Parts: sequence; C-alpha cells; structure tokens
Amino acid sequence: MDNRKINIRLWTGLRIIPVIFLFINYHFSVQPRHSPVSVSFLFIMAVLMITVLLLLRRNREIVDESAKKALDRADALSYRTFFIYSVAVVLVGSTFINNMKLIGYLIAGGMVVIVIIRAVIFYILDSRGMM
Repeated sequence: MDNRKINIRLWTGLRIIPVIFLFINYHFSVQPRHSPVSVSFLFIMAVLMITVLLLLRRNREIVDESAKKALDRADALSYRTFFIYSVAVVLVGSTFINNMKLIGYLIAGGMVVIVIIRAVIFYILDSRGMM
C-alpha cells in the first residue's frame, strides 16, 4: 500500500466512521442477550474502528493554514455545542427520564450528529475561506 496523504476535507469526513461504529457498538452492548453473531460483529467492528483511526492518524496532511484554522473553529463550535447538549441530556434525563438506555442512546446519537455537524461547519468555513 502506498503512503498517500489524505487531504483535510476527506480526513474530516472520514472521522464520522469511528463515531458511527461507537454508536452501533453501544446499541449491541445494551442488548439483554448477546448471541455469538453479535459478539463476533462487535469484535469485527472494533478491529475496523481501530484500523480506520490508525489510518487516519498516519495519513493526514494539514498544509493549508486557513484550512487548519477553519478546522479549529469547527472543533470549537462543535465541542461547545456537544457540551451544552450533554449537560441538557443529563439534567433533563435525570429529572424526567428513568430509562438509562434512552439517555445513553441520546448521548451516543448526539455524538454522531455533532461529528456530522462538525464536518458540515468545516466544509462551509473551508469553502468560503473564513478564519
């Protein structure tokens, strides 16, 4: 396999894959019965997630300073939004929802949504050249 670098736009989009794997892993983990198929599926998914993360870590290339600043801004906005969302889920969930699985799904689903929003914010900022 050649050692080509992944540009920052593709790298940002591919960062969604491990978070989706985490959501699916959570879904299978909270199931009351674990069949051999689900356990092997979780093992395969963990191996795929680690592989994707290692490939992304090794092959990323950040050369454009404006893209790096746009990525930093998108990270800051998405992390602040996720923090507010998580606090709201925990506070509202602990007050009104007694089902811990539902709270876990809300947090895991929120992670997926925030990573997608992060990618969209980055694409918008990078395409407009905003810093």
